[in-house]
Amino acid sequence: LLGAAVTLAGGEGALLTGRLSLDTHGWLADHVVAGRIVVPGTALLEMALRAAEEVDCAQVEELVLEAPLVLPQNGSVDVQVSVGAEDGSGCRPVSVHSRPGTSRETGWRRNAHGTLTEVAPPAPAEPREWAGRPAGSEEIDAEEVYTRLAEGGLVYGPVFRGLRTAWRQGEDLFAEVRLPQAEHATADAYGIHPALLDAALHAAAHPEFAGPGAEARLPFSWRGVAVGVRGAAEARVRLTRAGTDAVTVTLTDPAGRLLASAESLSLRPLATDLFEAPPADDSLFRLTWTPAPGLKGGSGAPPLTWHQDFRSAAHSLTGADAAGPGVVGVRRRPAVPQVAEVHRETAEALAFVQAVLASDENGPGPRALIVLPADDLAACGVRGLVRSAQSEHPGRFVLVEADRELTPAEVAGVLASDEPEMALRDGTLSVPRLARVRVEGEARAGAVFSGRGAVLVTGGTGVLGGVVARHLVAVHGVRRLVLTSRRGLAAEGAEVLRDELLGLGAVEVAVVACDMADRDA
Repeated sequence: LLGAAVTLAGGEGALLTGRLSLDTHGWLADHVVAGRIVVPGTALLEMALRAAEEVDCAQVEELVLEAPLVLPQNGSVDVQVSVGAEDGSGCRPVSVHSRPGTSRETGWRRNAHGTLTEVAPPAPAEPREWAGRPAGSEEIDAEEVYTRLAEGGLVYGPVFRGLRTAWRQGEDLFAEVRLPQAEHATADAYGIHPALLDAALHAAAHPEFAGPGAEARLPFSWRGVAVGVRGAAEARVRLTRAGTDAVTVTLTDPAGRLLASAESLSLRPLATDLFEAPPADDSLFRLTWTPAPGLKGGSGAPPLTWHQDFRSAAHSLTGADAAGPGVVGVRRRPAVPQVAEVHRETAEALAFVQAVLASDENGPGPRALIVLPADDLAACGVRGLVRSAQSEHPGRFVLVEADRELTPAEVAGVLASDEPEMALRDGTLSVPRLARVRVEGEARAGAVFSGRGAVLVTGGTGVLGGVVARHLVAVHGVRRLVLTSRRGLAAEGAEVLRDELLGLGAVEVAVVACDMADRDA
């Protein structure tokens, strides 16, 4: 979670930094609170425990969670954990701050603060080996726990659904929790994996323990937290009621060795008003066409040979009379909008692209200027193919979409601009640029879908597909979904995801085995 740590000069404290995103920490996508991906409080605790190691402190004496750390679907969040000077009694202040990773203008937000201490915690009472159901206990249905959590706005994906079995014995809860197999390899990167510790708390949501009218609750304040054996992938848990909204937490491994303990964990009802609107720079992007700056062809334009189709242009690049350095141009005419024409045109364009690149064998080959008609079906396939070639061979291919013939001056300006793609519309040459889509107020949540039809999510049983599906139901009011994947319901976690979506309010969720690259399927 944290990538760097430095001790401040004079031994007055330390600073630890990290950057979180779904690209680097994809498992965080499985922790959804009120429709948002939220870094769990157990992860903030893990950061504080790591900071305690850095300054030789034995435990986190207290950590109060102030504001949720929301992770964007795209982009990242920068994190800083700062530790202050020792106060003379072995204690140091600690705080966790975050800000969007795409902005240097947005201020830091404090997500948690507390105290580290050099004083070792007392040994928890009777850490012992135990297996199976404790004598005199009542079994708790784990699926009922997750249904109750989802109804309260806490939606957990496979990584966080680690509660396997649980029992209630008086004022105590006993449970067995385990990370999914895919996370076992990375468990030793943590003192206690946040998803494992989070799962250890889930049984407390059961009405037999929390009460029939209790709201969904999240960790609010930790006291007296220490880690024993590091890197566990499974644990035995004991939660003991320590007041109306607090529990004592003890985790051991199957052999009875202490993994982690918390003298007290206070829980608070989920407060959605803590979620501020996403910062202005966490917006969507769209493609816009911007008038190109003054284009000047100059007098040194390279020689240009025009062709009316890709086949003749490719032929001009082979044989004894092959074109050398310069520009080979192709002016494509609008084609009949049929599938066969799209296939033929794209195949000929591929042969032309390959001929341009193969011409380098006889010395420097030509550049290719490809002018495509606007709003033409066949041209769309060609455009996608040439864009791939541009990414692999920068500078060799220039694309222009035009609603009329280019003048010689316009051609010279396009070739001199070094722009890979341009468009000529209504007499103006434009270049593609990304622009932010500013969305304010209630519009950020998006429109509610109509009740007609269903929303299709391809790759719907994967991690990101699951996040999208949950977001559609919880935030956009979608009631009918079709989720496709190659394995359908046979995919790992597919049935659980379907039931979860139904619990969130979906009326119909069809999970279909379908290879989307297969036209017949």
